[in-house]
Amino acid sequence: MDGEDMTIMARFGRRDTSTARGRRVAETRPMHHTDRRRLRATGRTVQLNLKVRPDFRDWVHALAEARNLLMVEYIEQAVEERAKRDG
Repeated sequence: MDGEDMTIMARFGRRDTSTARGRRVAETRPMHHTDRRRLRATGRTVQLNLKVRPDFRDWVHALAEARNLLMVEYIEQAVEERAKRDG
């Protein structure tokens, strides 16, 4: 590689988040104010992590996409409908 290639590689090298240390730094960095506004606007400020089978995730994704919804919106609607039906 010549000097120009090395300059390009230095410019577009590994991001800080490509290492475990870099990800930890990024995760502890305060969230940008515009990101917090977006979360408040939707009311979604708490994270919920679920482990599901890959085929289930693909199925929910396809269902949500067909209705032009985010997966979380589809799941919220499904739970609300189930709660109404179950009383």
